Amino acid sequence: MGEVARPPRRSEAPEGSIPPGRESPSFEEFFEEEKDRLLRVLAVITASRGEAEDLAQEAFTRMFERWDEIGHMDDLAGYLHRTAMKFVWGVEFLRGLAFFLS
Repeated sequence: MGEVARPPRRSEAPEGSIPPGRESPSFEEFFEEEKDRLLRVLAVITASRGEAEDLAQEAFTRMFERWDEIGHMDDLAGYLHRTAMKFVWGVEFLRGLAFFLS
């Protein structure tokens, strides 16, 4: 019987961390890089620039509060968009609930 194929070894860097040789961005750098993209996505989803700005502010605030824990992650933009979408889903849930209860 042949050998069992083993999965490739992971690098020594923890999963979700910045690859060796690349520094973590500061929160300010990350914010400047991502703010316009997130606002565009949220404006399309919500059909409201004002609501998009509120949701983006909530998402960036949540990330800022946890930056020491998450600032080293490799996919910060993905984390930001997932965080923002949780706020979108919460708003939509409350709208549906209000409609159902009215």
